[in-house]
Amino acid sequence: MTLRTTCIALLFTAVLLTVNIAVAQSALIADAVAQVSQYDVYEITFDWSSAMYENPWMAVDLNLELTAPSGAVAAIDGFYYDTDVWKARYAPAEIGMYTWNAALTDASGTFSANGEFDVIASDAPGFLRISDDNPMRWEFENGAAFHPVGIQDCLLDVNNDGNPINDWGLDGDFRAPGQHLPGEFADIDTYFSTYAAAGFNLFRWSPNNCSFDLYERVAPSANRYDILAGIWGDQLVQAARTHGFRVYMGIFGFQPPHLHDPRPGRMEAIRRAVDYIVARYGAYVDVWELMNEARPDVGVPDTWYEVAATRFAEIDPYQHPISTSWERPDLPYIDIMSPHWYASEPPTESAAQTLLQIVTIRTQAEAVAPPRPIMFGEVGNVEVNWDAQSADRLRVRAWTAFFNEASLIFWNSSFAKDYRVDRGAANVYLGEEERAYVRVLHDYAAAFPADTFLAAPRIVAGDISAYALSAPERVGVYVVSQTSFDAPTPGAQIELNVPFAGSAVWIDPRTGAELARFDIQAGVQVLDVPSFIGDAALSVMP
Repeated sequence: MTLRTTCIALLFTAVLLTVNIAVAQSALIADAVAQVSQYDVYEITFDWSSAMYENPWMAVDLNLELTAPSGAVAAIDGFYYDTDVWKARYAPAEIGMYTWNAALTDASGTFSANGEFDVIASDAPGFLRISDDNPMRWEFENGAAFHPVGIQDCLLDVNNDGNPINDWGLDGDFRAPGQHLPGEFADIDTYFSTYAAAGFNLFRWSPNNCSFDLYERVAPSANRYDILAGIWGDQLVQAARTHGFRVYMGIFGFQPPHLHDPRPGRMEAIRRAVDYIVARYGAYVDVWELMNEARPDVGVPDTWYEVAATRFAEIDPYQHPISTSWERPDLPYIDIMSPHWYASEPPTESAAQTLLQIVTIRTQAEAVAPPRPIMFGEVGNVEVNWDAQSADRLRVRAWTAFFNEASLIFWNSSFAKDYRVDRGAANVYLGEEERAYVRVLHDYAAAFPADTFLAAPRIVAGDISAYALSAPERVGVYVVSQTSFDAPTPGAQIELNVPFAGSAVWIDPRTGAELARFDIQAGVQVLDVPSFIGDAALSVMP
């Protein structure tokens, strides 16, 4: 065969290959269920060969328009999932028949698919929103109040089995000398069901913060994402939502790419990363967090924040609120203040220290912008995750935060009671005792609507701290001893303005047990606090 003949044959073979690829790619095949519950995640899987793409995340655009029964149109993006598989996800709010049209575009052209699905009624409340009645509190789309008690944990492959989301330490004890691993691991469903049963209702996932990373590359030339990490992330948020948790998701960890170099090409890479995160996880997430314990260098403009927040506003069909850490109260597009707090104060000081943290961040924020919710993104102890006072400390912090319009996300390290960090954040042990305390708070708080506001009790007698809340049909008081968590505190009194007559119950926040019950009249009056150990809570209802 001559050289010319060989070249012609090779060219013919290349043309045949091109034709075969075109034929194989001539139809966009979609698969999805026909029916989904309101606010559940409707997922469409697209069968499309990825073999011809060096970087399928960048080579293909998958765009969808979904038309609700009302005629409202939502635009979402799909994303590359794995070999020959693309997906799109949407959480529908309306009941009835939706239709959708998808367009997949690559260098060879645009290919389309369409479909429909029926949304049936459910008791799901919808996504979290900042309350219209009180901008310091939370509610669901259906108006029901949400009082967060959050949790976070490490997501690392501790046992080296290739999976970082099945290594959940749970109820560990003191380890033998030289032992660094937990004695036992819990699976993800056991972990989430255990903490859900205790009243925890918010899970913070901060990628690359004691967690696997989602990104291989975020750069002007191209973005690439980790296929396996993306699937782990899917499994994580799906399990959290299955067990009733709302999801607070970080976008980047300690070192967001290009934070200190906001040139246009780099900012375009950040936009692409936001696009991917919204497409993949937006239907499961309630709150976005831009980064963890990071901010631009001094003198670097705030372009990074503005680019990311603006992109969320442009493409997030649910308009989830946005946070960042370190907190930036001066930025108008940051919706939540999210400080971190690690300390190991005595429980007699926990109420005052919690209030100080809240007042400090609230004062800073309200000096530059309207009131916004305060959600501590990380809370725990210093030096050691458990000590003889840590359970009382946790309980008082959580109750004080609720009574002062803030919420806490505890960084859990319940794999053992002896996790130590020299002079650093040691997280917190959330074992059976701590979970029992959270359950009492959860049940107590559930009676308060979103339009609950601070009230002003006056201490008449006793070495106590006292905080109060008032709602149209509910009044609450929380008192804490300033002297002892071991011996009873008798003889305390508070003065309180009660807007309605009704019945009142004092309870023990440790157990939920009733301490006293009595009828109460409307108006300003002095109330006796029954003898209590550590702290006590009052609930008044018509």
